[in-house]
Amino acid sequence: GQGLRVVCGDDARVIVRLSGTGTSGATLRLYFEALEAGRGDAHAHVAPLVAFVNDVTGLARRTGRTAPTVIT
Repeated sequence: GQGLRVVCGDDARVIVRLSGTGTSGATLRLYFEALEAGRGDAHAHVAPLVAFVNDVTGLARRTGRTAPTVIT
């Protein structure tokens, strides 16, 4: 009840939720997790998940942002 979780098979998931006490001025948090098969570029593993979320939510179009403000 606090967000949206999309499980992509056994290898990946995406979590989208609001952070804060209200909807006005709240921060939208997106978590992308992909099980890496060996070592490699982590961005390459999550790039399809980022594209999927953007396609489904229209986030870039709605916010005008094409990159996060914080990456942890």
